[in-house]
Amino acid sequence: MFKLSAALLLSATAIITATAPSFASESMTLRSMLVADIGHDVVAISKSEQTEAKIVRSVPADMPAFEQLAHIGGTATIEVDLDAKGTLTNAAVFASSGHTRIDQSALSAVRMSTYQAATINGRAVGGSYLVEAIFDPSN
Repeated sequence: MFKLSAALLLSATAIITATAPSFASESMTLRSMLVADIGHDVVAISKSEQTEAKIVRSVPADMPAFEQLAHIGGTATIEVDLDAKGTLTNAAVFASSGHTRIDQSALSAVRMSTYQAATINGRAVGGSYLVEAIFDPSN
């Protein structure tokens, strides 16, 4: 199961979040949240028309065979950076599941997925997000 949400990356920027509808693709459920980039006025953003970033084509993460047989599960959180075109520019493990093979499977699936950037007043904006991959060996 995947969930896409705004990364908690604080700097001098204002972060505005808005929940998007969830949808399923086989074993993954995705939820996106918009992150405003540096330079946007908080008031202008809150009064603007906005759309949330989303995963357009999700690639299911494979449950590693050993972990499946040993009934080992976990949740890997992957940080992704998207540019204004929705192109993945970076992906890294943000919070480990505690199992390297699970983390690597989640990272691989996130890298192969396709994204759409958020928009503010019709203008696409990049942002940082967290993708949560839940591995349940009972499924």
